[in-house]
Formats: sequence, C-alpha cells, structure tokens
Amino acid sequence: MPGLATVDLAAADAAAVLDHVLPAGGRAGVAGWSAGGRVVLALAAHRPERVGRVAVVGTPAPDEEVPWYGESRALIDPMRGLTEDRARAALDAAFGPMLQQLTGDARFTLLTDPEVDAALLAAPGVADRLRAMLDTAFAAGAAGMAAEVGGYTLAPWGFDPADVRAEVLLGYGAADSVVDPAHGRWWEKALPSARLEIVPDTGHLVVVPFWARALAHLVA
Repeated sequence: MPGLATVDLAAADAAAVLDHVLPAGGRAGVAGWSAGGRVVLALAAHRPERVGRVAVVGTPAPDEEVPWYGESRALIDPMRGLTEDRARAALDAAFGPMLQQLTGDARFTLLTDPEVDAALLAAPGVADRLRAMLDTAFAAGAAGMAAEVGGYTLAPWGFDPADVRAEVLLGYGAADSVVDPAHGRWWEKALPSARLEIVPDTGHLVVVPFWARALAHLVA
C-alpha cells in the first residue's frame, strides 16, 4: 500500500518537471490552489533558481496556527502519532465509503459549499472542468485523496515560509467555509514578500474568479 503524498515529495516532483521543460537558468511562475499552494511554496523555498513569482489561492495555513474546520480536525486528530502505514490505512477506511456515497455533482461538496459558489458553478465550463478533475482524481478510488490529505496533515511540510523569497500573491474567498481569509492573513505575515487579496461573496472556488489576477501576477 502506498504511503503519504507529503508536501516535500510533491514539490520535488514539480521541480523535476521544471528541470525537464525549462532551459538552463530558466524560471517559471507557479500557482497552487488549496493544498497545491503548499506545494508551490515548498518548491519556491527549495528551488528558488527555478521559480519566479508565486500565486497561492485558498491554501490552508498550518493547523497549529489557524485551526481547520471541525469536521476535518475530528477526522485527523485521532490519527496523529500513528505510523505512516497505519495512518494511511485509517484514511483509506474513512474516505473509501464516503466516496462510494458521493456520486455525480454531489462530489462538488468536497471542493466547496455549492450554495455559496452556485453562481460560479453555473458559469460556462466551470462545472464540466470540475467534473473532469474529479473523475481523474478518483479513477483509483480514494487512494489519492487519502495519500494527499495524510501527507499535508500528518507529516511535516518540509519548508520554512521565511525561505520563500519570491513575490507571492494570495487569493482567498470572503465566504470560504473551508479555508477562510484568516489563513491568508497568516500566510501574508509568514511570507517575506506577500500580498493578500480577498474576493467578496466567494467560497473555495475562488480560483475561478481569481485566476486572471493570478496569471497577471505570474507574468508581471
């Protein structure tokens, strides 16, 4: 059984891709949504020679700094201190039945509160892209979800925010019940060069309206 997909392992994978596609001395702007924000920050901290600017969208702060919502903590807290194999087995057991019960667009509840982001879900192409993303993510069942959630909640992230020297744009939804703007405010203080923008009346799908701003920042 695979173990946990930790932040530093994911960042190392991203670095390998950049090393493959970029010329010697080349740099790229990188963006991450939700858990992906930690990966791009780790990448920027460990491989500054490959990273230009960074955009972080709706990414949680460390749980010990900004507590996550209660349902998540209730699931994860009993697993703290377990060996990696036992934690992974517990996560598989928790997520497997849950995914069997969630079908079709009910899976959107894994990403956001569909009522808060109803207008975004109704926008052309958004729901279709999310369906395709979820289909790919769950093609192997709950394995990927269990590995990722365990990796960023039960293992060290492997980087110090103070080591991120890139200019970082932070985007958060004012109505995000999953990762509220308090997380963004923590990152803004923890990172050496960061600017926070809060999008009104928007939940965890803030990546949709914020994407143009993120791209503009990355290419500036």
